[in-house]
Amino acid sequence: MLEISKYAWQQLQAAVGFDPNREISGFGKIKVDEDNGCIVLLEILIPPQQVAAAHVDINTESLSWLLGEVVKRGDQPEDWMHHWWHSHAMMPTSPSGTDHNTLAMLACEQDDAWAVGLVVGAKHEPTA
Repeated sequence: MLEISKYAWQQLQAAVGFDPNREISGFGKIKVDEDNGCIVLLEILIPPQQVAAAHVDINTESLSWLLGEVVKRGDQPEDWMHHWWHSHAMMPTSPSGTDHNTLAMLACEQDDAWAVGLVVGAKHEPTA
């Protein structure tokens, strides 16, 4: 199960609400709560990206920016690379085939081979 902190939820609402007619994407800092088996989304970062109404592109320069920000904060990259989120502009939050493929690709990049995704819509209804 994915639990979203109040701070992360406010960040997501602001990011999606900025231009609800375009998709936006980012990564989240997570922790695994060993007591209840929950993954907790603590906060998000939004790398530079190309956005449009039906897709968003994050390239290698964007990922380099993200890793630089993570290091500047003193965080561990693995705390950020297990969670990918994006919005669906004016569409239902059901993950698409492309979303599933992107998440699978991200999971394959991790040493422990897992990742969690979140899709948020303009009406702020999440699907994990």
